[in-house]
Amino acid sequence: MTRKTVVMVVSVLALTTVTVLAQSQTARWQKLLNNQLLSNVDASVVNNGAATARAGETQTGIGDLGGLAAAAAGSSVSKLSLCADRSFVLTLEDSASVQGMAPVSSASKVTGSWAISAATQTDAKIKLTPRSAGDASILKNAQLQNFTVSFTGDRTFVNKTRWYRMPAAVCKK
Repeated sequence: MTRKTVVMVVSVLALTTVTVLAQSQTARWQKLLNNQLLSNVDASVVNNGAATARAGETQTGIGDLGGLAAAAAGSSVSKLSLCADRSFVLTLEDSASVQGMAPVSSASKVTGSWAISAATQTDAKIKLTPRSAGDASILKNAQLQNFTVSFTGDRTFVNKTRWYRMPAAVCKK
């Protein structure tokens, strides 16, 4: 065998190994995410001039807001079910209330298909494609059109923000 032939064989083997590893990572992530619900809750409260906020599992006191006495609260709940048949269901619920005013809320539901566009040992890139083209803006605003998911021990992160992961009730088993 000539040196050129050896280099070509080694290159083909290396490319094949990289391709097989990428495929096995994708399959691993698919297994981890099939029929799973990813959820996140952001909430904040202002009462008697002090504010507290919660994002994922982190809670913080914001401190004095200059004597703002009105009580106000708001929350945002995101729930993304990734089903084994490659479909997804995303529900977004936002609500806000201010003392002395009627509460306001909104809800959105987006369905479509999901795919893993890239996967490594540490994370996976997920692409959501909505059934209705008009829902693309909802996914974009929620930063879920293309996102990264990763796990650190039992913790799940979506775009580096803590989310919770549990079995999805809406997916057909």
